[in-house]
Amino acid sequence: MIGEPRLIKKYGKEVWQHPDMDKLRRTECLCMSCEQLDICPIANDLLHKCKQYNLALAITRCAEFKAIDK
Repeated sequence: MIGEPRLIKKYGKEVWQHPDMDKLRRTECLCMSCEQLDICPIANDLLHKCKQYNLALAITRCAEFKAIDK
């Protein structure tokens, strides 16, 4: 594992965080570069679970991905 997980407080709870992966998640997650993010039922389901369990996910595979025109 690159880097070491650390215990942090997020949204009122103590959780383990992998700081290096958290940085990558913000820039490399397919959802963050998908034009359908706001209306995607898959992203909405995942967001609900992330909020429920205080998780952060990086999506690296999706059949519905549509790149944002730049």
